[in-house]
Amino acid sequence: MSASMGVGANYLELTGGSAGAAGTSGFTIATLVSPGAGNNNAGLATLLNTGTRQRTAFWDSKKVFTEGDFGGFDGGLTITFGQYYVTVVSKAAGAGQPVRFEVWPYASDGSGTMATGTDGTNIGDGLTVNQIRFGQAINNANGLYSVLGIWTRQITPSEAQTLKTNLLTAWAALSPAELIHTQGWNGTTGITIVGASTFVGVTGTVGVGADPSDFDFSLGPGGFDPKRASAFTQFF
Repeated sequence: MSASMGVGANYLELTGGSAGAAGTSGFTIATLVSPGAGNNNAGLATLLNTGTRQRTAFWDSKKVFTEGDFGGFDGGLTITFGQYYVTVVSKAAGAGQPVRFEVWPYASDGSGTMATGTDGTNIGDGLTVNQIRFGQAINNANGLYSVLGIWTRQITPSEAQTLKTNLLTAWAALSPAELIHTQGWNGTTGITIVGASTFVGVTGTVGVGADPSDFDFSLGPGGFDPKRASAFTQFF
């Protein structure tokens, strides 16, 4: 079961692990989350340096934003909160770089269009990431939280397109610095992490909810790098 978060200061806290350079260079945050209906806002994920936000991904008024970004992006899609979306926020390294967004209404057969574009806002680099929050960002949590991927680079548009899938192996194949999913979440424990991050605990209330339909959370040889096998941990 995926993590379920009502509107409020609810999130899963983890250490920064291998995501440190996402704050000081290029970065990508990708999530598979179903924002809750009736609110039109949802925090997705936050990367922090000792409590100070460095990178964020969140929905506001059915548009995607990131830290320091004031434009918002919906790609012209008709957004329906209450269903799962793959949401990707990224930028290249350096000052004054545009933010790129990708949004795809999840379908287990990979159908549909992943909208891609920018919103005209340029942002710079910050401090090393040493905390990860899956849930609250500038906006509070709201919905079902299933997968979080973090890269210390901007993935390419063609790479983002490979996330139009029901396979977690496709996420792992892009070698994220941290890959986190909550299929085993029981309300207290059950986060799976591929990377060096560790689970710290829950802030607020994080219940259990439905997984995305027919999503395959297994990490087989096609998507798992054996060189990183020692970094694969599950918290039961």
